[in-house]
Amino acid sequence: MPPRRPRRSTAVRWCRCCSIGRPPCRPRSRSSSRTPCRCARAGWTLPGTTPGGPPATAPTSAPASRCPRGDAPTAAGAPTELCHHGRVTDDHLPHEFAKDATEHTRAANSRPVPPFDPADFDRVSRGLIAQHPTGVIEGPIGPAWDLGKWSFIQQGEPAPDTVNPSLWRQAQLNCVHGLFEVAPGCWQARGYDISNITFIEGTTGWVVVDPLTCTQTAAACLELANNTLGARPVTGVIYTHSHLDHFGGVLGVTTQADVDAGRCVVVAPEHFMRETVAENLLAGMAMTRRSLYQFGPLLLPGPRGQVDAGLGKGVPLGTSSLIPPTVD
Repeated sequence: MPPRRPRRSTAVRWCRCCSIGRPPCRPRSRSSSRTPCRCARAGWTLPGTTPGGPPATAPTSAPASRCPRGDAPTAAGAPTELCHHGRVTDDHLPHEFAKDATEHTRAANSRPVPPFDPADFDRVSRGLIAQHPTGVIEGPIGPAWDLGKWSFIQQGEPAPDTVNPSLWRQAQLNCVHGLFEVAPGCWQARGYDISNITFIEGTTGWVVVDPLTCTQTAAACLELANNTLGARPVTGVIYTHSHLDHFGGVLGVTTQADVDAGRCVVVAPEHFMRETVAENLLAGMAMTRRSLYQFGPLLLPGPRGQVDAGLGKGVPLGTSSLIPPTVD
């Protein structure tokens, strides 16, 4: 029997881009002489990096290079910060792929559109009684929601040639945010998630309908309602259907302990859990890819990037949750 080959060292090191926050590439042996990973080949050699771990200090400059996933290049010596993918970029540089409108796009966006009703801008503010004081809702890794990102959209401004006029108008309407009175005993918070959350005054507390996408935005809206209308416990939650933006923030308005103790009931349509699993687990990868294309969350906000998601301004970056219904 031939002698066994000695095992290679299993000690791993982070590649140079991994050590500034990107999920680690495939681990490589310290003694390996193979070609560096593609991140290192792309030129992401950063000052302050430590082999085998994260950087000792946050880098402040990098050689001229570009993020392999499309963020803007950074000149050597220029002030930099991490881009969305853990690379180094300059936040003031335009997105590399954000170009001016082509002739085809300008022609398409200049075609006649159905007449708009200017009264919509009065209707969208009807019932407004309060607003979030800052428009910024903190999340686990930075703001889960920041309305300031869309400050480039101003009421009354014509659509730029890079944006379809119908989308631009919808984006202007979606900039109106706050807590609205819909009917006596019924209020709705809008503009703090891609969906809306409704608060119904019950005999023993709030009945919350569709608690948004993530716990941070849902909790902020509940706080806004309590501060404006008087604090009440949440005694009921209703999921209208199985899309994530209609149940993901449930742990921002109630707790599993309250549900288990019977202090809060959760109501959903029949077969809700089956539909939720089918959509978010079985079809989860395809749905995620679709949402990246549909809503553009990886684009930088701006007239040549992410403008609006139609239903709302965009998708929040927070923590989603789920409590199974107690009544369906």
